[in-house]
Amino acid sequence: MGRRPSDASEVVCRIRGFDFLLWRNRWEVTAMIELTLPLAPTINSYWRSTAAVSGSSKRTTRTHSPIKVYVSQKGQLYRAEVIALVRQAKANKKLECRLQVFMEINPADKRVQDIDNRIKAALDALTHAGVYVDDSQIDRLIVQRGPIIRGGQMKVIVTEAGV
Repeated sequence: MGRRPSDASEVVCRIRGFDFLLWRNRWEVTAMIELTLPLAPTINSYWRSTAAVSGSSKRTTRTHSPIKVYVSQKGQLYRAEVIALVRQAKANKKLECRLQVFMEINPADKRVQDIDNRIKAALDALTHAGVYVDDSQIDRLIVQRGPIIRGGQMKVIVTEAGV
């Protein structure tokens, strides 16, 4: 799927106001996966870190202590929910080609929030759900804020990137 078939023609597909380059021949259109996911946790609550504390005094030091970074419980719950949704949609394709991803982030309420704080958690969850092998395959990432939806959600479209 990573190379354009010799009998393919390029087609620009307009999805939610953005152009995606697809290849089309008479039998196939390149991979396109469209999912609606729950609103991802912010990166601030997705990852956690701990450092070993040396000494027994009240004062803690972090010198010579390894820092351990891990996915928080909130992040693990989000990841599990995305894995279930991807399996249900039969979208665990383990795509190996270069990709482009479109995300529409629909906040849960009117609070001020940075939409970029939710991107990495969603991409990480999609990797673990098996949509693609690794998020380093993404060459083009388009993110936009959508209308407020109670509870929040993310609309994600993954397609093969035009080469």
